[in-house]
Amino acid sequence: MGKFQKVYIEIGDVCGCECSFCPSLNLAKFGSMDLGLYEQILSQIRGKTRAICLHLLGDPLANLNLNKYLSLAYDKGFKIDLVTTGKYLRKHDFSTLSKAHQISFSLSAFVDKNAKFSKNHIDDLLAFCQFTQEIKSEIFINFRIQKFMINEPKFEMIKAKFEQFFGVKIGCNESRVRLAYKIFLVFKEYFEWREPNSQNPSKYCHGLISQIGIKSSGIVVPCCVDASASINLGNIGQNSLNEIINSPKAKAIIDGFKQGKAIENLCQKCEYKANLD
Repeated sequence: MGKFQKVYIEIGDVCGCECSFCPSLNLAKFGSMDLGLYEQILSQIRGKTRAICLHLLGDPLANLNLNKYLSLAYDKGFKIDLVTTGKYLRKHDFSTLSKAHQISFSLSAFVDKNAKFSKNHIDDLLAFCQFTQEIKSEIFINFRIQKFMINEPKFEMIKAKFEQFFGVKIGCNESRVRLAYKIFLVFKEYFEWREPNSQNPSKYCHGLISQIGIKSSGIVVPCCVDASASINLGNIGQNSLNEIINSPKAKAIIDGFKQGKAIENLCQKCEYKANLD
C-alpha cells in the first residue's frame, strides 16, 4: 500500500440537513462508525497518509462521541481535517474541536433554500473563531460558499457580519479571502452531484492514488465523492486495507487513471475537478 495525501474516514453518515444540492436524503444511512473499527483503520493507515478527513457525506459534529474519535487520532499524531455545516457546533467543547488541524465550515448549507439553522448560527461560528484566536490556536478555519450563492440575501448578511467581526473588506472576485490569521473565506465552484447524461472515459483522478474513502459501514471507496459507495472495493472490517487496494478491481482503477482513463461508470460520469481539497 502506497502513501496517500488524504484518507477520508466517515465516522458517521448523518448530517441533519436537507440541502438541495446534496444526495444525502436519497441514501440509506448506516449511522456512526464503530470505535473499534475506527481504531483498526487508524492502525492500518498510520504512517501511510499525510492527513485524515473525518467526513465523506455525514457531518462529523453530528456524532456526540466526536471527542473520542478526535482523541484517538490526535494521540496517534494524525493531522485531522473536519468538514461540517457547524449546525452542531455548540454541542461540543471548543477545545475538543481544536484538536483538528483544519475545520471547513459549509456556509452553502446555511444559505441553501432548504436550510434550517439557529438564527444565531453565524454568531456561533464567529464565537469559535474568537476562541481559537484567544488561545492562539494554529488550526486552519475555512468558510466555504459556492460561487452561485454569493448574491443571496443570506450571504450578504454573512458578509456584513464577517467584515465587522474581522475588520476586513470582502471582495468576491478571488478564490479565497484571508479574514484573519489562518482563517479564510473560500469561494467554491459548483459541483453537480446528479450524474450528467454524457460519459467521459478520458480523465485523471486522485482516487486510490492520492486519496481513498472509507464509509462508516467499513466499505472502502476510491474517493470522497463516492458517498453512495457505488464502487464498493470491499469492507475493511473483513479484509485489510492493503488487501483491498491490491485487489484486481482496485488495481484496474489505479492503472486506468495513470493512463488517463476512467474505468468505472461512476468515474466516467463524474464532473468533480481532480484535486485534493
